[in-house]
Amino acid sequence: MIDRLRKIPLVRVAVFAAALIALLAAACGDGAPSKDEPDAYTKHVVQEALDRYEDDGRQAVIDYYNTAESIDGQWYVFILDEDAVIISHAPTPADIGRSLYDDLGVDVTGYAFGPHMAAATESGRWISYVYLNPQSGAEETKHSWVVRRDGLYFGSGWYEVTPGAAETPPSRAQPDVYTRYFVQQALDRLEAEGAQATIDYYNSPESIDGPWYVFIFDADGIMVTHPTRPERIGTHIQDREWRTDVTGYYYGDVLANTSETGRWLTYVFNNPATGEEQTKHSWVIRRNGMLFGSGWYE
Repeated sequence: MIDRLRKIPLVRVAVFAAALIALLAAACGDGAPSKDEPDAYTKHVVQEALDRYEDDGRQAVIDYYNTAESIDGQWYVFILDEDAVIISHAPTPADIGRSLYDDLGVDVTGYAFGPHMAAATESGRWISYVYLNPQSGAEETKHSWVVRRDGLYFGSGWYEVTPGAAETPPSRAQPDVYTRYFVQQALDRLEAEGAQATIDYYNSPESIDGPWYVFIFDADGIMVTHPTRPERIGTHIQDREWRTDVTGYYYGDVLANTSETGRWLTYVFNNPATGEEQTKHSWVIRRNGMLFGSGWYE
C-alpha cells in the first residue's frame, strides 16, 4: 500500500489535499448567508438565537441578548415572554417590560403591528412596520422575522433603504426600494391619466414586470385590478375568504386601514413568476380614496 502511494505524483497529492482542506473548511463554517440577502441573514440570526436557547436554556439566552456584544450592526435579537412582554432588547433596554399590546406595538404611522407579531407561530412570520433603527437613530421601515418557541418569541429584523428621488429606476436587487418605485409609477399614472386609464393599464399583461404587478382597490374597497389573478376582481378588501393566506393569516383589515402614508404588509401569496405560494412583502398606499399596492417575494 505504501509503495502504491509513493507512486502517486506529488502534484496530485497536493491537489487532493487542497480539496480536502476546502471541504473540511466548508463543513466547519457557520454557513451564514451574506448580509446582502437581508431576509436570509435575518432568519439565520433568529435561528442562532433558537439554537442558543436549546443549548444554554432560557435565562442564559435572555441574558446574552441583553448585552451589547449580541448586536450585529442593524441586526439584534429581541425576545418576548409568553405574555408578549419584552425581556431582551439590547439596543434600547428601556423597552424591557413593555408589551406588544400597549403603545409599543403601534408604530408612528398608527399601524398596530403588536397583535400580528404576537400571532407568530413556530413556523415563523414576517412583520413589517416602522421602528427605531439603532444605527441611524431614525424611525425606519423594519422587516422582522419572529418565531415562537416554548411560548417565547424570538425575533430580529432589517431596515429598509429609503428610496431616493433618482430619475433612473432603482435596481431590482433592492426589491423593497424597487417595489415602492413601482407603486409610485402607478400613482404618477393616476395623476396624469386618471382613474379609469390607470385601472385599464394595470389589468393588462404589459403592466406585469416579473413578480411585480400593481393591484388596486377602489374607494369602496372593491378590487378593480389584478392582472395575474383576474378572478379576484370584484372582491371586497375585507372579504375573509379572499384576504386569508394559506397559513390562515387574515390581512384584510390591515389593507383596509392603510392611509396615504403607506405601509408594508407581509403574507403568503402566489408568485406569478414561479407559480408557487411564497412569502410576499407588499407596499400599499392610499391615494384619492383608492388603494394601490405591489410586492416582492422572499
